Amino acid sequence: MGALITAKENFHAVSLSGGKDSTCLLLLMIERGLPIDAVIWADTGMEFPEMYGHISKVDEHLYRERGLHITTLRSPKSFEYMMFDEPKQMFRASYSILQDELFNYMTEQGFKGFQRGEYGSTAEHLTSLQYQIKQDKERLEKLQQRIQKEQVKYEPARHISKTLNEIDGMGQKTFTGKMAISKEDYSQLTALAKEGITSRAEIKSLEQNANYYRQKYFDSANALERMKTKYNELKEKCKPFLEALEHFPEVAKLFTEKVRQLFSFKEEQQRAEKEAREKERQERIKARRNKRDMER
Repeated sequence: MGALITAKENFHAVSLSGGKDSTCLLLLMIERGLPIDAVIWADTGMEFPEMYGHISKVDEHLYRERGLHITTLRSPKSFEYMMFDEPKQMFRASYSILQDELFNYMTEQGFKGFQRGEYGSTAEHLTSLQYQIKQDKERLEKLQQRIQKEQVKYEPARHISKTLNEIDGMGQKTFTGKMAISKEDYSQLTALAKEGITSRAEIKSLEQNANYYRQKYFDSANALERMKTKYNELKEKCKPFLEALEHFPEVAKLFTEKVRQLFSFKEEQQRAEKEAREKERQERIKARRNKRDMER
């Protein structure tokens, strides 16, 4: 694959990464008859075999439709040298100008309810894994707050349940089989019985609340333990990647991009297979209908 790029007044070049977005853009430009003078693709020398196969198919389609081949760019230095051996200047990128332009544009367009980021901030965007860990920590904190809240509600209901158990334990059985209670217990029981006539419904409600909040407390405690386990497992699984991201950020980002491209390619294949199956099914239905019409 290769092409000679010539200078002209209006030159239309398409940058192709091999991912779903740039591939879709190129195919739409071909389909809609938009001008294309060159399609440029950068080969790092460390692409997956599937990527080279994909670029080859795109090149064949481009040549068949427009008579052009993809122009492949390669660095005279190897990818390994540029990533690991070539001296690099360490710096922190600033997004201050971009933040100003975005804020001014959104304001001019009439958007409200947002603020520009803090001036002079050196905060960086979180990676997807760091963001997931941060979200897990927030969920753990919310679960702990819920457990404390449910515990506060559960304690009064538990006290009521305890009082009811004490009432059930009043009195002693005599040798004749009858129940005998002390005068003090009798007075207390009579007072409680009178009170219970007017508040029986409330007592029943409190018993139900006690059971409800007891179950909520256990459910929240179990959910917290499961979340802690998942968080520790996720943290352990992410540890190698986070270390690689810290020491070799470019390699880690490249790896993530390659994995994303593979998943995108797989999704495209599955979608194409699904569409083909649906088309075949519709054709079979149409054939059966035509056959019934002919038999009539």
